[in-house]
Amino acid sequence: MSRFHHRLLAAGVCVGLAGVCAPTVAEATPPIDRAESPASVPVLQEGEVPPPAPPTPAIVAAIERTGVSTTSPAFDYTYRLPALEGATPAMTAAFDKRVNAIVRAEEKSLVKAKKCKDKAGKNPTTGELTIVYHGAVYAGRYASITLLADRARPRCSNLDYTVPSSVTMDLKTGKTVKMASFVHDNASQFDSAVVASMRTKKQNPDCYKDSKLRRLRPPLNTPHAWNVTDAGVRVWYRGSADVGAKCAYLTGFVPWASVLNPADIRGKKTRTTYWGFNLKRSEGSRYGYTGRVAVVKTRGNQVVMFEWNLSTRIGTCYVGIRDGAKASMYEAGTAKGAKSVAMNNSSAKAVPKKYVSKGRKATKAEIKEIFTRAHGLNAKAIARTCNL
Repeated sequence: MSRFHHRLLAAGVCVGLAGVCAPTVAEATPPIDRAESPASVPVLQEGEVPPPAPPTPAIVAAIERTGVSTTSPAFDYTYRLPALEGATPAMTAAFDKRVNAIVRAEEKSLVKAKKCKDKAGKNPTTGELTIVYHGAVYAGRYASITLLADRARPRCSNLDYTVPSSVTMDLKTGKTVKMASFVHDNASQFDSAVVASMRTKKQNPDCYKDSKLRRLRPPLNTPHAWNVTDAGVRVWYRGSADVGAKCAYLTGFVPWASVLNPADIRGKKTRTTYWGFNLKRSEGSRYGYTGRVAVVKTRGNQVVMFEWNLSTRIGTCYVGIRDGAKASMYEAGTAKGAKSVAMNNSSAKAVPKKYVSKGRKATKAEIKEIFTRAHGLNAKAIARTCNL
């Protein structure tokens, strides 16, 4: 059984096939935006007590439910599922429905599991299902949780691992929300942060040394499961080891400081600056010059840097997020951790301080020759390299 759920919060609500379910909640109108205009705020008379503030939605710990299913074959279950409080009845019912759908799916997968044999070579008559959760209500509006299901059947190795399943629901509309609403990949910057996290003992103590995990590089595919909290974004990916191993699913956590919100760049213009370092005219060079050049692209808090050595023809792309006069940068396509880069200012014109002190802005003539001459550097190719 995975160690994931031993480190997580626990709670419980309605369940599926196991035969324990909360009463159906009556439908109600969608939640109303609590933002009120000054004219709609009631004026209290002397001596009057203001009405209590409306409750803030929260995921809380519900009563743990245990028992034996009525299925064939039967299984023992222990459910610590998320319970939503402080939302409207309609939103609570919609949230419970999504949670229960995940639970029922896990129950069916356990009951219908194939190739499971007991010592006598027969299908086992018992099983075990444990479900816990990770998550919370983010920003007072998004119920975002991941259920972690541990399934077990005797001599059934293809079930012996933790399966994560997620749901993030907007408590104002009742609709599910995609991760893209919270995270912009920022030229694989987020994926780089995820890989760096997954490779740590803190996140994956059982398999952080797995050889295939050590070779994992961004960009990544869409995560199998994810949820957001006030602390950051947690993701789960299918692991690199064989099914049945402790590495079947790997988790990573990225704090908000290392996450670019789509709103951070929406409607913002991209500013491009070219820098030169020890640039010297050289007709024998493929690019007409020797030395190094760098291209800095900023868009809101997004920062991308491309550094190219004209002599060795080796280029490196860095992607990251600017927070004031500091930027957290990752080397694109690698599993290296972030490095802090000091910027010359906190405006859209920000560039690394080392560029200002050790280099200079490249002239239009240099840019034209280096980036447009035959066999020279190509701005579009650089953009593709950096996945802009």
